Amino acid sequence: MYFLEDTILPPGEKLKRLRVYLDATQQDAADGKISRNLISYIEQGKTKLTKDTAEVIVENLTRLARERKISVDFTAEYLMRSELEQAEHLLGKYVEHLQEMFHADIEKFEVELNKAKEILQIWDITEKKAQIYEISGDYYARGYHYNESYIHYLISLENYIRIHDNLNVVKLYSKLGKSAYDSRNYKEVINLHNHALLIMKTCNIEDGAIMKKVLFNNALAHIELGSVEQSLQCLEELERRFPDLSVEQKADVLILKGNCYFKQGAYEAAQKEYEKALDIIDIRNADQGGRVLALENLGRVYHKYGQTEKAIDYMNEGIAVALKTNSVYCCDVYMDLGDIYASICNYDLAENAYLKALYKAKDTQERGWEAKNYERLLTIYINQDKGIYIEQLLREISIACEANPGVLNDDELRRIYLKAASYYMDRDTNKAKELLDLVLANLK
Repeated sequence: MYFLEDTILPPGEKLKRLRVYLDATQQDAADGKISRNLISYIEQGKTKLTKDTAEVIVENLTRLARERKISVDFTAEYLMRSELEQAEHLLGKYVEHLQEMFHADIEKFEVELNKAKEILQIWDITEKKAQIYEISGDYYARGYHYNESYIHYLISLENYIRIHDNLNVVKLYSKLGKSAYDSRNYKEVINLHNHALLIMKTCNIEDGAIMKKVLFNNALAHIELGSVEQSLQCLEELERRFPDLSVEQKADVLILKGNCYFKQGAYEAAQKEYEKALDIIDIRNADQGGRVLALENLGRVYHKYGQTEKAIDYMNEGIAVALKTNSVYCCDVYMDLGDIYASICNYDLAENAYLKALYKAKDTQERGWEAKNYERLLTIYINQDKGIYIEQLLREISIACEANPGVLNDDELRRIYLKAASYYMDRDTNKAKELLDLVLANLK
């Protein structure tokens, strides 16, 4: 590392600090080859440091450092760097460093990120700003901090737009779409992805990886919004454009197609898609996450057929694979298993499954699943008239929301409070009023 490389200073000031560090006089730096007054003018910022002068100074100070056995690195090019060039170089190092810290804990990451942000507040270097905010957006997305991720992606997008980097603009729209999906803002997912598609078409950008993500995530968003036909259209376009999908991608498409048919009530068609996915995963020994989803969804199909025992077997097989592979879908399967038990009024086993799902959701910080399990637990406690359990659950939800405001969104909170208020209406009017007040406050 060069002398004071992490400190941005005018060239003259950096020269002065180097000279003082070496306990050298201005005359030592000049050494008769240039005038001492020239050194003084450079250090005061009255004269620009030229290459020829810098080379003379470096030669003299290097010799002096060697004689005094002081280890220090500097070059003429380094001393001549303007403050803007120093800032750009330093931000480039932060880009590399933050990428290396991608798996570090959040406190360490944010210490380095804030150092980079402090430089960017003074030196608005657009390209570096775009890169740093994109990396931090990726970091927050990986840690399930979706609001932080979204904000950082937006700032990155703004800066890529400023430098007309259209490919990265498209990438950021895609990342924003994924972040919106994780935050359960499904209409925004489609709007953001449509922006990406428009730019790709207008600017003749061909990028298969981005196009695959956009089409698949749009299909996911459409099915969440109940637009099954539009979801199927996205999947069909994905298969038509990319016949060379990987095994994992093919399995994902088949499973999502099955989900579309399931939503339409076409359970036999859904079953065929899930079984196809399971077959290609088993034949190619592919990623086991797809296997978990296929088994889970086959369980849902057999539940619809009224074959409860077989449905439970599929769910338990899916859970076994999920636990063995530490799959992110473990929470989802536990929740569906709980739904099956709840449907046959086996509330003890349903509660056990929902609590395991909730534990997994908290462990992985999957916020949407936390909300769904809270609501399901509330429902089975109401069905059993377990007032004490309901009070405990509402307290837990309140504490969770205070500790992490994004754990439930406004709609989810309103549904839970309204359901609980309905339960208390003929049991404890004060409690019912308190919950309805929370609903009204949540609407403001």
